Parts: sequence; C-alpha cells; structure tokens
Amino acid sequence: MMRAMRLRLALSLAALLAAAACGDDGDDAEAARRSASGGDRPSSRADAPVFGTDGQLLESDTVVAGLRVPRGLETVLDEERSHVYHSRVPLRKLQAYFGERLITGEVDRMGDGAIYRGAVPRGVTGGVVRMDVSILPMSRDRARVEIVELPPTPTNPLTEQQYNEALERDLRRWE
Repeated sequence: MMRAMRLRLALSLAALLAAAACGDDGDDAEAARRSASGGDRPSSRADAPVFGTDGQLLESDTVVAGLRVPRGLETVLDEERSHVYHSRVPLRKLQAYFGERLITGEVDRMGDGAIYRGAVPRGVTGGVVRMDVSILPMSRDRARVEIVELPPTPTNPLTEQQYNEALERDLRRWE
C-alpha cells in the first residue's frame, strides 16, 4: 500500500514538474496530471499526449468541416451539423486553440466562455462551411465545446413578396 502511494506521488510530481517546465499554471498542471494518468482520452490513440512540449493543445485525428479539433475532447453528440464535446482541458487553452484556427469578425464573450460566430476554419479552400463554435464552462474543471455547422446561404433567396406569400400560406394551414 505504501509502495502504491509513493508511485502515485512520484507520477504526480513528474506531471507537475513537466507542466512547470512548460510555464503552465496550476489548472494546466492539473490537466497535465489527468492526461498523464489517462484521465482524458485525447484522441483515438489512448496513449497520445494532450499537450505539446510548448504547453499548447495538440490536434486530434477528428476533423469537423475542415476544422481539426484538439485532443482531450470527449464526444457527447456527433450529428450531421451538430458536434458537442466535454473536456477537462482548461478553458483558456481551448479558447487559444480554436482562436488560432478560426477566422471570424464576431466573438461573443459569455462570462469566461466565448462563442465564435459565423467562423471559417483557417486554411480551408473550396466548399467552405461557416460554423458557430462555443467554448463554455460547465463546472470548475469541465468545459463544453459545441460546433454547429451553419447551412449554406441559398443561391436564389426569396424576394420579400415570395416570403410574405409563403408565410400567409403557412399561417392558413395552421388555422
């Protein structure tokens, strides 16, 4: 029993020293400790690290509409245009990761979280899909990442008259 405690202490100390060498704060050291102990599954490879030697998140094998998501995310929902993940990675690390990879002129701050609206993945060419990406806190040590692929703009939008006529038809159906 004493031997197991010493081993856990040594592993925790090694993870903290590795995080300190990267210039991380306590939250990042905790995430590094969980990663070292296998608490988060960063990608399809169970033994793959979540953070690089520079302390930044590493890319996973998962790509959503041209955007490669980071390691350390657990899939909660994966539908046609909606992708939801939970993570124990510090919120600011997630925001830095996505902030570098998304091009948008509209970022809404929501407390400690952020929503990147109408964003386009950096470096994607042809068939670009706009998306809303929200990175919000769930609890003190958990975050929720949601990627919603926005439908494309119609090539032949309705005129105002066509819209009003369609609206009247719909309203009559519901009467």
